[in-house]
Amino acid sequence: MHHQVISVQKHLPKIDGKEDLLISQDTTNAVFEGLKRKKLVVKYYQSQGGNLIWIQGGKLTFLADSLIQLIHRVQYYGFPQGCYHLHELADSNSINHKPDLIRKDILLTDAFIDLAQNLKYGVNGSQGWKEDSTSLELLNTVLSGSGLKKTLEGQEPEHGGYVGLKKALQLMLDSTSYQFTDSISLQRNFRLIAINLERWRTEKQDMKKRSIFINIPSYYLYVLENDSALFTSKVIVGTVENQTPELSSTVEYFSVYPYWNVPKKIAIEEFLPLVKNNKDFITNNNFDILDHRGRILNIDSVPWANFHENYFPVTFRQKEGPDNALGIIKFIFENPYAVFLHDTNAKKLFNSKTRALSHGCIRMEKATELAHFLMTGKPDKKSKYVDNILKDKQQKWVRLKYPIPIHIRYFTCEFKNNTFFSYPDIYSRDEVLFDLLFAGVNDIDL
Repeated sequence: MHHQVISVQKHLPKIDGKEDLLISQDTTNAVFEGLKRKKLVVKYYQSQGGNLIWIQGGKLTFLADSLIQLIHRVQYYGFPQGCYHLHELADSNSINHKPDLIRKDILLTDAFIDLAQNLKYGVNGSQGWKEDSTSLELLNTVLSGSGLKKTLEGQEPEHGGYVGLKKALQLMLDSTSYQFTDSISLQRNFRLIAINLERWRTEKQDMKKRSIFINIPSYYLYVLENDSALFTSKVIVGTVENQTPELSSTVEYFSVYPYWNVPKKIAIEEFLPLVKNNKDFITNNNFDILDHRGRILNIDSVPWANFHENYFPVTFRQKEGPDNALGIIKFIFENPYAVFLHDTNAKKLFNSKTRALSHGCIRMEKATELAHFLMTGKPDKKSKYVDNILKDKQQKWVRLKYPIPIHIRYFTCEFKNNTFFSYPDIYSRDEVLFDLLFAGVNDIDL
């Protein structure tokens, strides 16, 4: 999408003999050094005919002062203080040399564009939008009289999770007496919140709609609508070796009393050694062994000793029933990872504080209750249909009248009910975002 840049020249002073520098295609001059959004900065000054926009009479305008003050407080948005050319911009309000004057004006423009795009897309997400001209239109509106702070904050996400963490950050920065639920240091909390604000900025799904939301590090599933939890359940997620993926999809149907078709990797690595040691493992755990055509084999006729990683022509299928590893309900949603949401026959595991225990699928504590909810649309109302098919104890597929979006995400902290919660970074995914946000930052001045 191409955006037209509208000229807003309003008696802004020109620099004698310097107009060519600001409208030149040559950006090798030192005044352009260190810019984050160089192409957009040059594009904007060309649209303004080389005029300065933040400086008049050799001094910063009120608008420029306002931007510098906001940059002084970028930690309230989850950015390290010192970003957005702060040290160079805060040097002085008066400039005596024309190159310094040009440089400061350029830095302010670059800071505005960079901050606007980082607030909208995230630091990581905005890398793909380096030439998005929307921020130039925002700059036009600010120079035309719209409030600077309000305009920039209008770029922020409206997700409830983002709003909550930003509130937690403000409480943390404004009150040293504010008590968090754990004893992590102030800087550690700041970094943790900053990392998760960044995650919310890159979130493109509409979280206001009713949807299933699973936060991997918290080990919880929610049915959310307009940022309110209508339903909650503990979940078990994948181990570090078998990580549950982040994804978005739609739950369109569920099955009751499902078979478990064991993934080949699990069958070879975990079950085959057990079978070679004792074939009773198969019958003791209610497995059928199928050939490539889906026919059930006599386990005594299968040459187990010949099977190995590169030769395994059978499938393990666990029979339906309460002892099935999938429990009695499985929720299916299309995804490239072959993961799904299901009940479990090992309910006692939900008593564990750490629940990264599965092969990647999500086991849930209240699968039956979720099936009722998805059929009735109300968390406290049961479905007679679900009750009846569960009593039949026969395998059955149920298509939902109203399919529901499902989002599996990874947030290591949240702020809800005026309480801050931090969760273990079980898959070590925070480090990548930390390096992105805090590269070159040795200490954080809060």
